[in-house]
Order: sequence, then C-alpha cells, then structure tokens
Amino acid sequence: MNVLRSIVRVLKAFTSSLNFILNMTVFLALILSLPVMWFWPFGRTHNPTVEVYDKAHILSSDTVAEKIQDIGFRQDVHVVVVSVPGYMIENLNAEVLKYARTHQDAPRPWISSSNSNYWSDGTVILAVAPDSRKVGCYFGQDVRLSLSNQASIQSAAKKQFNNRDWGDGVVAMTEKAADLMGRPAEGSWLTTLIVPAPVAMIGAWLLQKYLRRGLRARAVGKEVTESYSRVAFGYDETELNARTIPETEPYGAQVRMRYRWYCQEYVSITKDLQAFGNPRGPQWFSWRMLRRVSELKKRSAALESLSETISNTASLLNMSSTWEKAWENEQGPVLEDLQALRKLCDTISASRDVPLSVRKEREWVRDQRARLDDMGIELATGRMNPSAALDELESIAKSIQDKALDLTRRAVNADTSKYAKKRRRRYLSSLSSQHDSAYAGQWLLSGDSGSYNPHSTIRLFSDSPAASAVDDSASSSDWGGAGSFSAFTPVSDLVVGYTSAVSYAPASSESSSFSGGDGSSGYSGSSFSGGYDGGGFSGAGSSSSF
Repeated sequence: MNVLRSIVRVLKAFTSSLNFILNMTVFLALILSLPVMWFWPFGRTHNPTVEVYDKAHILSSDTVAEKIQDIGFRQDVHVVVVSVPGYMIENLNAEVLKYARTHQDAPRPWISSSNSNYWSDGTVILAVAPDSRKVGCYFGQDVRLSLSNQASIQSAAKKQFNNRDWGDGVVAMTEKAADLMGRPAEGSWLTTLIVPAPVAMIGAWLLQKYLRRGLRARAVGKEVTESYSRVAFGYDETELNARTIPETEPYGAQVRMRYRWYCQEYVSITKDLQAFGNPRGPQWFSWRMLRRVSELKKRSAALESLSETISNTASLLNMSSTWEKAWENEQGPVLEDLQALRKLCDTISASRDVPLSVRKEREWVRDQRARLDDMGIELATGRMNPSAALDELESIAKSIQDKALDLTRRAVNADTSKYAKKRRRRYLSSLSSQHDSAYAGQWLLSGDSGSYNPHSTIRLFSDSPAASAVDDSASSSDWGGAGSFSAFTPVSDLVVGYTSAVSYAPASSESSSFSGGDGSSGYSGSSFSGGYDGGGFSGAGSSSSF
C-alpha cells in the first residue's frame, strides 16, 4: 500500500511539473508572438548575388557589392543596383525598364525569359536617379512585395540620399528588403502588430494570473497549515471549555450544539488535509489549487473562530477570570452599529436638503453607550447574569437597526431637493441589494475605539461558524432568542446605501465643442509612381521622389 501511494505521489508530481512546463511554454509563446512577428528573425541564411550598374558614377561598386553580399535573405535572390544619370527623369520606372532591356544578353537577364512582361524570378532591382532625386525598387514575381512595403524600402534610403550618401542608402534599401521579404503576409501591420499585440497582452495577462494564483495558493497553503496547527494544538482545551459550559443556559445550549459541529468538522478537515498532502513546487500552480486551499483555509478559520467562541462562552457564562475579555468581544457588533448610527446622524445634520432634527437619536446613542458600561458593572457585581446581559445586547442591537431604518426613511422623505424622487428610488433600491453583509470587527465611538472578532461572538449572526447547525436544529425553538441568528444587516451598510442615494445628482448633459480648424488633415510626402509606360510591362515595382 505504501509503495502504491509513493507511485501515485510521484505520478502527481510528474504531471504537475509537466503541466507547469506546458502552461509556461504556451504563455511565453503568446507573449513572444509580438517581438517575433515584428522582427521575424528566421530564415535569413541566404546571401545574395550582386550586380552594380553605376551609370551615374556615384557608387563605389565593389564596396557596395560586398556590403550587400553580407546581408542575409530568406531565399536566394539576385540584387541589382542601378544608378541612373540625368536631371529630367520623370518616370524612373521607365528608365530602369529601358536599361533592363539592354541587359537581356547578360548571363542573368533582369527580365523574365518566359514572360517578358515581368522581372526575372529571384531578382531585386534597387534604383536611384541622384540628379532627378528619384528612388525605386523592382521585384521578380516570386519575390514581389506590396506597394506599401515598396514605399518602406524606398523610405529607408531617403535620409542617406538627401545627405548624398548614396552607397549607404542603397545598403539601407537592401537591408529593408531583406527584412520584409519572406515574412508572413509580407510583414503587414496585421501580422506584425494588429494580431500579435493583443495576443501578447493576453499571454502576459494569463502568465501573471497563473503565477499569482500559484504563489497565492502556496501562501494560503502555509496559512492553512498554521491555522490547523493552532486548532489541533488547542483541541483538548476547547473540549475542556465545552464541558464547562452550562447546558441549562440557553446560550450555553446553543454553543454546545455548535461544538458538536466543531468535533465533526475537525475530523473531516483532518482527513481532507491528509488526502491533500504536502504540495511542492509546480503542484501549487494547478488551476484548481487556489480554490482547494482557500476552502481549506475557510474551514480551518471557522474552527479557530468557533474554538474562541467556545472559550468566550465558558468564560462569560461561568464568570471566570477572563469574562471581561469575552464581554468586550460580545459588545463589538453593538458598538459598531452605534458608531454607524452616529455617523448617519452626522450625515443628515450636515445635509442642506434634509431639514430634519437628529438630536434625539444622538442622545439615544449616548444613552446606549452609557448603558453598555453600566451592564459591565452590573455583571461584575452580580446584579445581572450573563444570559440576561446577552439578551439585552440583542435587544439594543435590534433597536439600533429599527432607529437607523426609521431615520433613513424619514430623511429621504424630508429631502427638499429637486432630485428627491430619484434619491428616494435609489435608497429603496439600496435596501433590496443589501445581503450577506458582515461586521468589520472594529469601532470608534465617543473617543473610544476597539477591535473584536465578529466570528467568535456568542450571539449568532448569519456568517457565524456553524450557525446553520443551530438554526436547523429542531430544538432551537426551545431556547428562545439564543437559538436563532440575527439576520439583520450591519447598520454601516444601511448608512452607505443612504449616503450614496442622497448624494445623487445627474451628470451634466452639456457637451463641449472643439474647434479643429477646417477639420481637414493633409499628408505631405513624396510622389509615388507604380507605372512603367512601357508597352504593357507589368513587373512588380514602383518609385518615388526624395
């Protein structure tokens, strides 16, 4: 059996590593699609043959030929460099065609012998007329490029040509032609940017999400281990505390019911953690891993909170030496609600659109704060028993809810602004959207502040650990209020909904006008020619001015 488990463990580790490698490969491939398609470095292993035809006497033919021969193409090509003299050249295409027809007897003719309307296959002709300031490029049918790419090749040399650097200009044209020829879709914007850019962004997003999930899963896994260790270490103490809780007290019976859930859940999560094992390295990056460890963390945290609840219950109901700490934690939700009600009073008082007095509500908040202090004294002196104190806390909490709800309704009805009806509708909408809210665990009221654990209170709330175990119990009705949980929304959420509603004002519908001159845009550039005027010659090529 141990051998079988070891084999399964090794197979899982191997599968996780393989999945990690495959995922990383896919993500990196998506990210690299942009630089790869932009530069497309593949296949430039072919050095061209070169022929320089310098009629304008502007080039160092041998030097230019050597530089061009060192440039890598993605296929075998024959590069022809032509310089054409003359100040009155209007159509460089026709001039290059005229020279080409006088070159047909050469070992490598420029015009196709099989079809005289096209340039020879594998031929790239780069032409410049320095005196007439014309530049052109021409291609055999098997290496032809689009007019936009031809314009890019010509533009590559124009800076050097304007500086009368003829040789480097021709080399720049050759390098640009070598870069564009043989690329997917001739290096169009679609294949170099429009498609790969979003693909690369998707790849980067998936990669960071994948890595973040894996790293987060590992961090949560560590938290699960630490949390469960605390639960396991304190299990015996929790069991002892549960035994000391008096079953005759309604709140004690309620917590003991939750303790039975605690014992069952402890056994269950122990088995699940054993089955979960001890993931390492790439295993944390499984797509389902974060969800698994997050669920385990949630369950372990619930056990921790419930363990604290059991301790608080035993301490308060038995009035042990630590009862004051338990009582402070129990007051937390009520103090947080009182803080929210006081904030609501301040919001209404500061509003010019709501002529409503909140003096009585503020006095009531002060009275309840004082009453909480008095309850602590009464508990300490024995004039009030713990169950009665918890019942009064529940009553105060319900009163805060009722007063906050009544006050917000009166405030929206008293709104005198021209947006009052819309604000009222928004407020009513906010009431229906408040579900599954939780207390923050901290409060600030009348200069005092404190923090508490809202999940470890004796009083039940909808998100208290094991609340459903009590609520679904057939005997819960026998415990009075202690057996059911408080389903009301924290007052802070009610205040947020009201504040958002009464601050509503429609956005201005006025639109700005922009002046952009006559609205036209012009493009100033070189003239561009794609015709030969040569008796129906159709070879690929074009020329422009510089």
